[in-house]
Amino acid sequence: MKKIYFIFFLSLFFVGCFRSEKNIGTDNNPLILALSKPYFENLTREDMKMFEDGLKRYSGLNVKLKTVADSVEIIENLGGKKADLAFLTINEYLIGREEYKIIPVLQFVRRGGEKEYYGVIASLNKNIKNLNDINGKKFGSRNVYSISSFVLPSILFVKGGINPEFVFSDSYEESYKMIKEGKIDAAGFYKHFAINHKDLNIIYEIGPIPNEPVVCRKEMKSDICERIKTTLLSMSRDKDFSGIFKKMADIDGFSETDVKKYAEIHNTVKNYSKGIYSLIPDGIKIRKLNEDYSFN
Repeated sequence: MKKIYFIFFLSLFFVGCFRSEKNIGTDNNPLILALSKPYFENLTREDMKMFEDGLKRYSGLNVKLKTVADSVEIIENLGGKKADLAFLTINEYLIGREEYKIIPVLQFVRRGGEKEYYGVIASLNKNIKNLNDINGKKFGSRNVYSISSFVLPSILFVKGGINPEFVFSDSYEESYKMIKEGKIDAAGFYKHFAINHKDLNIIYEIGPIPNEPVVCRKEMKSDICERIKTTLLSMSRDKDFSGIFKKMADIDGFSETDVKKYAEIHNTVKNYSKGIYSLIPDGIKIRKLNEDYSFN
């Protein structure tokens, strides 16, 4: 069995390393657009097919969608040429930028023009009125790569000498459910999730945080990357696709962006990285930011 697995992963390695840059987007070498979990978890199979067909029609390229639930895996897909572009969360982008110099080309736009968002710390427990009340309590986070529910709340906890017990739920909905069931005492969310769940009591607001990017891997041909940029911008203006984008973490459209937009959030995370990583429970391994943000 081990031998079979070895051969399988070795074949994936060679598929990535030996993809030709010259004919990406053809029948034999499709362009691969990877989606991180927040951008596909609410899509149906029909949504995925419609989105993929739209990408092909607008770009004139053979495009395949790839769903990747694990943050490290999607970063490594971009580094190993197993994906050409991706919809990433902020922290996935920051780590991918540090390790593989991936390039942000578009930024998500929400609610008619917003290019940034806020995180919140919220609870249903009336006895939790401020951050200090979370000390020693169970705190829910989506995962260790979540900027709004783990990374930035951790900075606040480190600065305030607060030491909660982190519980990772894998989704904001599950964090909310766990609060309702009394399994955790408070949790991190993005602000509009809390606004839409009116029973949540917002204790603290964090932000602003720049909206997440669409990225190209570093070696991607610039003309192909530009074509996909144009494709996504056009599709976002097509009413046939508005419902699909809305399901993809509430995306309304896209705007052009560059690496400088994410320098401040990178430096914030890195400056407090020692404290952040000290709060990660034993046994959980995580890719960490170790270097200054690079524009090269």
